[in-house]
Amino acid sequence: AFIGDTLIEGVLEKPLGEWTGEQRVGVIAGTLPFGGARFIMKLEDPNDGVVSAVETKLPGIADYIEVPVTHAGLILSSMVAQRSADFIRDGRF
Repeated sequence: AFIGDTLIEGVLEKPLGEWTGEQRVGVIAGTLPFGGARFIMKLEDPNDGVVSAVETKLPGIADYIEVPVTHAGLILSSMVAQRSADFIRDGRF
């Protein structure tokens, strides 16, 4: 299956464990629900149309924010770029 096996085995059955690496990790999650996955499956709110925000919350990370952009918008948004720069500079968003 295109998504099925990867989704079930890689996300649903084996959720990510706690981040224990030396590098500080920050996560930016989108909350504007437009994207293809919403036609394939029900995503928990909030979501970016592809990934549910709850799926992005990894224990042990340094910081986490949700922003009103789509999944594709995460790489196009000037707000996301600025928040990423903030994290690189300060270690927090």
